[in-house]
Amino acid sequence: MRYINNWLTQLTGQLLAGAAALPVHADALARLGPAGGGEYLLTITSSLDPLQQGAYEIVRVTFASGAAVLQRGREGTTDQSWPAGAFIYASVTAGHLAGMTAALADLTSRVAALEGGGGNLPDNALMFGADALLDEQGRYLTT
Repeated sequence: MRYINNWLTQLTGQLLAGAAALPVHADALARLGPAGGGEYLLTITSSLDPLQQGAYEIVRVTFASGAAVLQRGREGTTDQSWPAGAFIYASVTAGHLAGMTAALADLTSRVAALEGGGGNLPDNALMFGADALLDEQGRYLTT
């Protein structure tokens, strides 16, 4: 997943339900760095005022040969048609934060296990970065 600050543009043409091409100005697309690959989560809506947003759609955009390819209706939103002029912007989404929270919980539990002796890892094991050093027979080298 890639991130970008202050990316906001409008659709230059109609985006029909099921369409995979992203109709935006080339300079807006270039800011996403299509040559670098990766993917972004974007939100499409008819208004930037949350009180006037009747609907919105979260899409995932990836790049193939420099062209943006959309995966529509992400995170429980509906793949729908949008008129030219609809807004599309990059922001953090609830689904993305939930995924990051789960990853952080997993990382925290792994760190706790390592700090607690790493399970089967001897307390005095010699380490190279995050890897325990082993002899030719696969036994831990210890101090």
